[in-house]
Amino acid sequence: MKRLFAIPAVLFAISILFSPATAFALPGLPGSFGGRITKIEPCTFPPGSLLVSLISSRTETFGKPQDYLYTPPFTLVQSPLMPIPLPGGQALGFADAPVVCQSLVRTVLWFSIFSFVPATRMTFVGFSPPAPPGMTDAPSV
Repeated sequence: MKRLFAIPAVLFAISILFSPATAFALPGLPGSFGGRITKIEPCTFPPGSLLVSLISSRTETFGKPQDYLYTPPFTLVQSPLMPIPLPGGQALGFADAPVVCQSLVRTVLWFSIFSFVPATRMTFVGFSPPAPPGMTDAPSV
């Protein structure tokens, strides 16, 4: 009888974790983010996800990049013309829960070496393409 209630409870917990509304419903977790995309790496777990590193425009000169996890099935994308992130482009959106990106570093004989990178999961994001050559983000004086 206890197992009968355990399965719906686990499914409910998973649905709450992957809900875009958790960006607003859970206080104390990261909220909005934005900045220039510096690096994109594929993750082996969660499958099909990308580790996206951003540098905020406020901390560009001295800040370190912040890592976010882009999971296409669970991330709502603002712009259908630009559904994937590109290095040098801009990203702006909401993030909610801390997660870990597992990526394959290399395989030696029969052993695989993985890295685990802490990140924050994107829930809603909009991407813009990289600026054309010769164009900068700073206005001309």
